[in-house]
Amino acid sequence: MAGPQLNTELLQSYAEDSEANFYQMEELLMEHEDREFSPDAINALYRSLHSLKGNSAMVGVKACEALAHAAEDLVSLARDHDISLDDHCLEALLQSLDLFRSLTQELFATQTPPSPDKVQHLVEVFRKLYKERSEGLDVHDELPEELAGGFLFDEVDDIDLEISMIDLGLTPEPTTGPTKETPQPQVDEPEIVAPSQAAGANSAPKTPVNHIRVPTDNIQTLITLVGELSLAAGALLNKAADSISKSDYHRFERLMQDLRDSSSSLALVPASELSTRMRRLVRELKRATGKELRLEVSGGETKLDKQVVDRLADPLMHLVRNCADHGLEESDARKAVGKDPVGTIRLDCIQNGNEVQLTIGDDGAGLNREKILNHARGKGIFAENAEPPDETIWKAILHPGFSTADQVSALSGRGVGMDVVQTEVSSLRGRIQIETTPGKGTNFIIHLPLSLAFTYSISVRVQDIYFVIPLASINKIFRPTQNQIHHSNANRQNYLNIEDRTVPVVWLEDLYGLPRPKDYDLTKATTIAIQTATLELAIPVDELLGTGQVSLQPLLGPLNKMRGVAGTSILPSGQIAVAVDCDRLAKEVQQSKKTLQ
Repeated sequence: MAGPQLNTELLQSYAEDSEANFYQMEELLMEHEDREFSPDAINALYRSLHSLKGNSAMVGVKACEALAHAAEDLVSLARDHDISLDDHCLEALLQSLDLFRSLTQELFATQTPPSPDKVQHLVEVFRKLYKERSEGLDVHDELPEELAGGFLFDEVDDIDLEISMIDLGLTPEPTTGPTKETPQPQVDEPEIVAPSQAAGANSAPKTPVNHIRVPTDNIQTLITLVGELSLAAGALLNKAADSISKSDYHRFERLMQDLRDSSSSLALVPASELSTRMRRLVRELKRATGKELRLEVSGGETKLDKQVVDRLADPLMHLVRNCADHGLEESDARKAVGKDPVGTIRLDCIQNGNEVQLTIGDDGAGLNREKILNHARGKGIFAENAEPPDETIWKAILHPGFSTADQVSALSGRGVGMDVVQTEVSSLRGRIQIETTPGKGTNFIIHLPLSLAFTYSISVRVQDIYFVIPLASINKIFRPTQNQIHHSNANRQNYLNIEDRTVPVVWLEDLYGLPRPKDYDLTKATTIAIQTATLELAIPVDELLGTGQVSLQPLLGPLNKMRGVAGTSILPSGQIAVAVDCDRLAKEVQQSKKTLQ
């Protein structure tokens, strides 16, 4: 009988269910990489594979059904006969996840079931693992001798069980003809340490939580509508402020705030989605570098915007690769200086007020100040005789094409990775802070807004134009004294001395073509010091209007290229405000041929 028609709606549902199972399986496998599987974990793994098998059979995807069936038999053996899932089993299961994802993507793109031939070798690997571990046991092999697709499993003894985490292709050695074996170094598995492990494997059962699946686009539409409603309600409240009581006014404000917070929370997911991916990466890096590595994870329960999690995956992979390849020393070198021979990479996530801080760090040698400074001088980032402060030197590694690696490796050294990190973090309205100590390691701290839909900002006025500036970017708001003001005749640039830092003054009037009085008195202006990924800026404003949560609307078309602008917002007064993108503003200052004054 013919299988169900593969329509888009059915495939979408299948892909979503499959991805949920993939995520749960990967999380279980990585959590038990260096410890025995508990009965609960084995059962959860079995249920995920059983669901994959059933869903694949229903949709008619024979390749995924066959692969899930073979993997399920192996896990069933461990469940029913107390057989340990060793490293070979773990490796095969991880490889099956990668192949499942690849097949599901192919299915969704082509709407045609992939050929069962694509899973043949890995199914044979599972058959060999099953046969080896069931020897001497009274078991009934449930896997049929012939699965749809026409391949048989007769001579499993000749299969070469060689699985590589770096090369995701699983190619068996030929069974005929001459063979040449290349000895491979024996590398232990990376150690994964999570604070939750300290509590032991037998944790209290959690109360089931009911879920409803909603497309991400629907959630984003809801958040946008809540933002529009909030703006309209704010304008209405201002007009009716004299006709309603203060208690009603504040009650309505609180309700709108709760509505904004509740709607934006719908797009939040736990940071553990990132840590699961990084665990897989550390496993690969240990084999690629030959170094002894462990990954320590904390703050997995911290919530992040789903868009942030998806877009941060690649930048975090670049940072972790740099920690493993450049930051951490070889085991012998670590022993020589009294360090633990196993290098540690840390992934921490905490919420601090209205922002999330994501830290990727290592306990390696730290950044080489002189090497970075000399290379930055050679690339023209700093003048030949410049002696910038350490924090400025560290940020030089974020420039495009910057690399101090003596040789290019498969992992890093091309000067591309850190630029990718900087670009993506800036596009998420975040910033990067770098801390390093010689001989003790380096931390990359990524500061991100809690939600991309709403942002806490300060509203200001410059002449007749209104602006909103993110509070997370603001270091200080003050009125400078005459002693703090310096003027450079060489580039006609004003500078402020802020706590022993020389900070350039940026006039928003000049950016947007507004006339500015020639004899403007900076001592009478309220000045906002903002911190960006590359430098600090001082922005004089005429008036501070207040702080609050605002909804940002992106600029479309040619307007998207406006200098230093992230979008627009509507203030409670009904005025349209320009949202300042602090990092784009800093780039304008750095790249402008005509110095702003």
